[in-house]
Parts: sequence; structure tokens; C-alpha cells
Amino acid sequence: MSAMFDESEYERIVREYAKALYRYCLARTHDKELAEETLNDVFEVLFVKWDSLNVGDNIRAYLYRVADNCIKHNLQKKKRYYEKIESFEELVEKGKLTDKYVEDDYFGSPDMTESRITQIHEALDEESKLLFKYRYIEKLTLNEVSQKLGVPYSTLRYRLFKLEEQIKNIVSNFFD
Repeated sequence: MSAMFDESEYERIVREYAKALYRYCLARTHDKELAEETLNDVFEVLFVKWDSLNVGDNIRAYLYRVADNCIKHNLQKKKRYYEKIESFEELVEKGKLTDKYVEDDYFGSPDMTESRITQIHEALDEESKLLFKYRYIEKLTLNEVSQKLGVPYSTLRYRLFKLEEQIKNIVSNFFD
């Protein structure tokens, strides 16, 4: 826990994340003014909550979570619709994907599926292999994976996002 406000650390965080957070807010709101307002809100929350945060934790994940909440709040305040784009992980977790999305022409046969899964697994780095195994092979819940890896839930969500990007790149090479 931070004992007191550290102005230089706060300024470093603002410098490091402001541009990326602004682009994120702009992509979600499609409104420059609202994106700027939201960005200010995010850093205000960081300032207000500073003493209760452990800045050594994944501050990036925290800022994006705060940004999502601020975007939602600001859009609701302006009576505009907030559309949260659900990731593949969220769709699977909520059971919104049906069997028709699980198999397609490329992955139709069990032998082909097993082969592709092996190719994906072998192309990943060691940390990603373990995450891939727990989540996609053993089909553990996010909470179970978080406990097994000993990482906070927010960190796990970020790692899963990065893993999804890696998998997309690997799979795209299958069809070149």
C-alpha cells in the first residue's frame, strides 16, 4: 500500500498511459470531447484512490478498468448507449457460443482439430502454453486459472487478451 501520494510516480503514470487511454476512450465513445472528459475522470479516480492502491500491481489493468467504468458513466450521463464489446473469453464464459461456432470446415475432423491445437500450443512461449493449457485444454474457469497461476484476476484478463492475439496470429498462418 502506498503510504502517501507520490507526485512524481503519479506524473509518470499519467505520461506513460495518457495517450493510449485517450485512444481507447475515443475508440469506445467516438467523441473527442467525451474521450478527453473520460480521460480526466480516469486520472482523477487514480488521484483520489491513490492511498488505497498498490501502485506496484498491474496499474495498466486498473486504469483500463476505471476507463471502462468512466466511459459507461459518461455515456449514460449523456443518455447515449454504451456498447461493451465482449471478447471471445467473455462469450465462452457466459455460454453465449453455441456448438455451431465451435467447429467449422477447417477444424471439422477430430484429427485435424487435435493437430491444429498441437500446432498452436507449440507456437506459444512457455508462459502462454500454461495459460492455454489451463483455459482451453482443461477448460478451467478464469477464477481457477487465476488461483493456479497465482496472479490477480485483472492480470489474468490482460494475459488472456494477449494470448488471444497470439492465437489469432498463429491461426491466420494456417490459411496463408
